[in-house]
Amino acid sequence: WRAVGADNLPTGLDYLAFDFAVNAGAPVPLRILKTLQDDDKIEEFSQNREDWYYALVDKKPALKKFLNGWVARTWLANKRAHDMVKGE
Repeated sequence: WRAVGADNLPTGLDYLAFDFAVNAGAPVPLRILKTLQDDDKIEEFSQNREDWYYALVDKKPALKKFLNGWVARTWLANKRAHDMVKGE
């Protein structure tokens, strides 16, 4: 949580950054957070996360067996983040 500075992030985005850090390590979500420009940062973060997984599999094809699970988790986390923003 601390490694991605989640206490200083907006609700929902804090969860996404932490969830991604658990899987990819803190530096990856920190890099993505620095690039966000859209009004809907949750969507932009999630799309960047999915893109990162695809790029990882391009570099390391043996990891393709994990891709569907990673992508599913990305969009499940996206839904949870939006629910957090709504207060659900």
